[in-house]
Parts: sequence; C-alpha cells; structure tokens
Amino acid sequence: MSFGRPFILGIDGCIHDGWIAMSDFEKIALPDYFYYILLTEPVQNYWAMKANSGGAVSNLNADIVRSTPIPLPPLPIQTEIVRILDKFVEQQEQLERLIELRKKQYEYYREELLKPKEGEKWETKRLGEIAEVTKLAGFEFTEYVEYSDEGKIIALRGLNVKDGKLVLDDVKYIDNSNFSKLNRSKLLKNDLLYTYVGTVGQSAIIEEDDKYYLAPNVAMIRVKSQDVLISKYLLFYLLSSKFKNSELEKLTASSSMKNITMEKIRKFNIVFPSVSKQKDIINTLVNFESSIAALTSALEASKRRYEYYRDKMMRF
Repeated sequence: MSFGRPFILGIDGCIHDGWIAMSDFEKIALPDYFYYILLTEPVQNYWAMKANSGGAVSNLNADIVRSTPIPLPPLPIQTEIVRILDKFVEQQEQLERLIELRKKQYEYYREELLKPKEGEKWETKRLGEIAEVTKLAGFEFTEYVEYSDEGKIIALRGLNVKDGKLVLDDVKYIDNSNFSKLNRSKLLKNDLLYTYVGTVGQSAIIEEDDKYYLAPNVAMIRVKSQDVLISKYLLFYLLSSKFKNSELEKLTASSSMKNITMEKIRKFNIVFPSVSKQKDIINTLVNFESSIAALTSALEASKRRYEYYRDKMMRF
C-alpha cells in the first residue's frame, strides 16, 4: 500500500496533490496521539478496504478519511499513551544508532585486520591454486534441474546471497531433479557462494550439508585445505573493500554488462596469514557479527512491542 502514511508537519506550509491535511483537532485530540492512531492496523485496514472498493486503482480520498472511526479517550489518557509510545520509538532510534555504529566498527576492524602489519609475513595466492571454483553448467540446468515451490533441497540463486549471508525468504526447491547428474553443483559445509552475473561479488558461506545446490549465476568456491586457508577467513576477505578495490573493480569497471568468468575468479589474488592468525581474525569479526545480530533482534522485539501496544489503543 503506497498511501495512508501520516506525517506531522513541523513548519507552516501548504499541501500538494496526493496529500490530505488534517487540522483543528487540538481541543479533542493531541497531534501526536492522532499520528499514532492513524498508524494502527485497524485504521490502515479500514483505509485499504475503502480505497480498494471503488475500482481497479486504489484511491484514498478525503471522504474516506473523514469516515474513519477514531477512538478518543480524555486528553490525559492520550498524553499517557503518547508518552509510552514515544519511549518505544526512542528505544528503537537508540538501537538503530547502536547498530549503525557497530556496523561501522565492524567494517573498520575488518579492513584493518585483513592488512599485514609491519614485520608480518602473509602469503599471496591465486584463488584457483587454493580452491576449486565452478558453476552450474547451462545444459545441467536445462536437462537435470526441476524447480518447485515446495521441498527440502534448495537451489541457491543470486538473490539468495547478500552481504555475507544466505537470504532464504524466496527460494526454489529441486527435490524432483536428477541429482545423479548434479554432483558437481552439490554444496557442502564451508563452501562459499559467489555471484558472477548482475550484482557481482556477493558472497556467503554454506553452514550445513545435504541441503543446497548451485543455481545459475552463482559460483561455488571450495577451499582445498582448511589447514592452509579457512573458508570463513576467505569470506571476510572477499567481502572487504581491500579485495573489492584491488581485484573486483578492475574486472567490472570497463563493462556495462556486469559479469565475470570462472577463469577470472580463479585468478583473484588472495592475501592471507597463518591459520592461527586467520582464526584470531575470524573470532574478532564473528564477535562483531554476533553483537550486531543481538542488537537487531532487540530492535525487532521492540518494534513488535510498540505495534502491539499501539494497536491496543483502538480497543477503548
């Protein structure tokens, strides 16, 4: 729904097409209370129902807004409701600022930790020397893969790989495919995914066996020995600005069609320290990720509580 979002005007002004002004209600309703009440699920559902009942195009007009039932408790109760909801909003804003700060800290330390310090000896290898790089062939996809909307085995596409994580809210299952012909594209724990068409350079790590296969436009990177290069370290390296600026940008900057071949991926230069140093780097960055995840979870919980108490206002 692209309508029905209220705003409190902080300055004098006039409205343009597509806006409806509400005013002169201060004697019976606080502006902040009115703002919160218009965001509640009952009001939003009422507007959606009325706006969609008049034709193919959804249209929220002034008559619909005027007809909206609004609970109006005494002003002291409105004041208390606004105070409580303002605290929820303030908490969310604080959490959002903390998350943004922690993300900036994470990105800073990731870049710093992935650079050799003075006196340290790090190795530089072509990715193809230390990892297997492959993709799902076109004929394999057309002949052996069968998509379905239900199942247990997931074909991971480019949209399922974002910012170092698997995003599984839109997946295709391939339980009815010919797996005997798809051994090369079966994904194992510690394999990395790497997008090479469109949004090039998105990467994520596989954390369990027997669940995922490659779909088109996503490459698999399988480290040959975890005693030389740890997959999680490689993931952090591929996501770093250091790597993107030195390796990836030069391959995509000159082309309007953003894609890279397996051969070019195999030629990526990977800089890495000893395994013990890799483990230290991984532990530090994983701790940052855990902190960000905890703050994000707290923010989502706060939003749910806010929406719950806000919507209870309609039950006077």
